[in-house]
Amino acid sequence: MCKNLYFIILAILLPVFFIGIIELVLRTADLGEETCLFKKTLDHQYYVMNTKASVCFFSVSENSTIGNQDYFLVNKSKETIRIFVLGASSALGFPYMYNGSFARMLKYRLQFRYPYNNIEIVNISLTAVNSYTLWDFGKQLMSYSPDCILIYAGHNEYYGAMGVASSSKYVNDVWINRLLIKSKKIRIIQLLGKCISHLKNNKTELTNKNISLMARMVHQATIPYESKPFMLGIQQYERNMSDLIDYFNQQHIPVFIGTLAANLKDQRPLDCNNGEKTIAFNEFQKGDSLFQLGNYSESLHYYLMAKEHDEIRFRAPDTLNSIIRGLSKFPNVSLVDTERALRDQCKGHIIGKEVLLEHVHPNLKGSYIMADCFFNELENKFFSKLKYRSVHSNIIDKDLPYTAFDTISGDLTIQALKQQWPFNETSQNFEGYKQDSFESCIANMYFSRHINWEQAMRKLNNYYILQKDYTNALRIIEQMYLDVPYEVRFAEQALNLSKHLKFKEKIAFYSQKVIMLHSLNSSN
Repeated sequence: MCKNLYFIILAILLPVFFIGIIELVLRTADLGEETCLFKKTLDHQYYVMNTKASVCFFSVSENSTIGNQDYFLVNKSKETIRIFVLGASSALGFPYMYNGSFARMLKYRLQFRYPYNNIEIVNISLTAVNSYTLWDFGKQLMSYSPDCILIYAGHNEYYGAMGVASSSKYVNDVWINRLLIKSKKIRIIQLLGKCISHLKNNKTELTNKNISLMARMVHQATIPYESKPFMLGIQQYERNMSDLIDYFNQQHIPVFIGTLAANLKDQRPLDCNNGEKTIAFNEFQKGDSLFQLGNYSESLHYYLMAKEHDEIRFRAPDTLNSIIRGLSKFPNVSLVDTERALRDQCKGHIIGKEVLLEHVHPNLKGSYIMADCFFNELENKFFSKLKYRSVHSNIIDKDLPYTAFDTISGDLTIQALKQQWPFNETSQNFEGYKQDSFESCIANMYFSRHINWEQAMRKLNNYYILQKDYTNALRIIEQMYLDVPYEVRFAEQALNLSKHLKFKEKIAFYSQKVIMLHSLNSSN
């Protein structure tokens, strides 16, 4: 009997032992992907987001997405306030990226309000992800000493990675999907997944770079209102977000979560055939007719019904905003009503092109409004509880450091997107700026990937300096400083330009930052 027991135990342990050896060999040989959320820089002073962090959410690794590389200190100082941002493309800042996100605008304002502190806002949002990614990333954040968390997410619940209608879908069970996420961090599982993918994957449309990622992520395009997939998407979001918020609550981490905004009046409902016989389109037409007559309250009802009956669900149903509002029951959660703030800036209080570029992505004005919402909530409910020294600053109420380049490059990206499925719109002429300007030339070079963002910024800075346009030159340098806040040369250049322009507040701020950065570099 004892011998049989030993044989059973040995039969169980031997495969585990060999699997462990294989996993060790794969890691030693650096085969497979390290999917941890952050990696240290070469000098071990800073963390940056791992470019492979999203691999475990996508069934086709070629579609995995990369976020911003926001630097933050490995050794967090007592003066540092560290804020993480969780979300998808709207939170990332698409199509402007970099400083077009509400997170960067928020940081610009907070750094002047609290100049005696080191404000770190680390945006870990990614394109084409949903609540599964937020759940996994959020669980990893406690190792990096967060002071608070900002969240704006929900539009990708159906087609984002692991969504119920996504080409990167696995199963419809939340717990099994979470287990799969964890298993895909194991190198052996990654290797097996690649082998299976090579054997089975003949669907070139899933990796065809000539097709937008938005289109490649869709498996089941049509999701009828209140259908089983419709309800599964809602349940998936509620489970993942509730569990994540509960986890942050147990860790006593403040969370600020924004309500979701969608374009109701200036984006016709998306459907598979661009037809005019869908429920969504009929409701949209009714809303449009009433809007033109100035009957805004009634037109809003029909616009909302059109969104609820979307055939292709790139706009979140209203139930998700109800879930978001319900999450404020947790004592650590503050609701940020970004949807209402954006609505208040639009004609008839119905969200449209005044603040959004297409169906869900905010323009620069929209991002500023979102940043303002988070700024006010943080001021009232986070910073007011901390003993941080704030100063009155006129800068936070003025224009942020942007040039025509940002607007043009964003427009180019959106125009290319809207010419593809499911928009299928024709090319339109840009308005509001000269198409033969230097900014337009650089934006076209950047859009066509002949230069990267840093090269574009350098060319613009050199041009403005030669033109003696020091105001725009400062805007460019401030953008670069926001992108790499621990690079002393950008702080020094910003200081010199501020002195030239006699901007007293900025002279004081950048003088202090130059001293701080020199001190930081000398201590490492």
